Amino acid sequence: MNNENDFALVRKPSSAVEKAAPGAKRILSGMVADMLALVRQELGLTAEQNISAVAQNNLGCCYQDGQGVAKDYAEAVMWFRKAAEQNYAPAQNNLGYCYANGRGVERDYAKAVEWFRKAAEQNDADAQFCVGISYEHGRGVEKDYAEAVKWYRKAAEQNDAASQLHLGSCFVNGHGVEQDSEKAVEWFHKAAEQNEPVAQFYLGICYEHGRGVSRDFREAYRLYKLAAEQNEENAVEDLKNIVTHMTPTEIAEGERRYSASRAQPI
Repeated sequence: MNNENDFALVRKPSSAVEKAAPGAKRILSGMVADMLALVRQELGLTAEQNISAVAQNNLGCCYQDGQGVAKDYAEAVMWFRKAAEQNYAPAQNNLGYCYANGRGVERDYAKAVEWFRKAAEQNDADAQFCVGISYEHGRGVEKDYAEAVKWYRKAAEQNDAASQLHLGSCFVNGHGVEQDSEKAVEWFHKAAEQNEPVAQFYLGICYEHGRGVSRDFREAYRLYKLAAEQNEENAVEDLKNIVTHMTPTEIAEGERRYSASRAQPI
């Protein structure tokens, strides 16, 4: 804590550095500085960012989720804001989420985008996805598919499954990019590899109808079943439908592929 009054009822303990002799103080101070530098490096903090921002953000998460404390969105917002104002990207994204969903603050999409963007510009993939969603749906900003694609791509290239899914959808629909089924399949596949159920369902559609890939009912079966076991309702229905068009041999092969996938990703 920066403020000594944060624990006003607790006597501040003397540190080892304060107790040391002058020569030892220099050595201990150097060790502390080295340790702090390592912690900053591990946490991805810049010199301007305070380590306390990490703790503040974590405390906000506790209040948001009711972990160890009573759930209190307003309290969560307070702690997220403290960390966000120290330019800590995860807290900025969390604060944006609170504004977007009206948790602890009045819903304000423009404010949400403002905080998402601060984090996104620090290469935070979650925030980049949120900026993309904002542009795709025109929440807090004017709808702009090209801008949505730009932010989805930044996060997708960091292996963010949700962004890969949405980027694939943009290629399917020609939103912000030229329509390209093969590109869509490429991005759906990347998200499906991370067990993203909607991506598995969309990729199954591509295989069932031969969009961007050669038609393969066995592969569609496998993907639908993977998505269905994660309660993707559309996949459940399409799985029931596709088996009516498959031979027993094809179903057996689809089942074999599905069983193999459960032990190992696509």
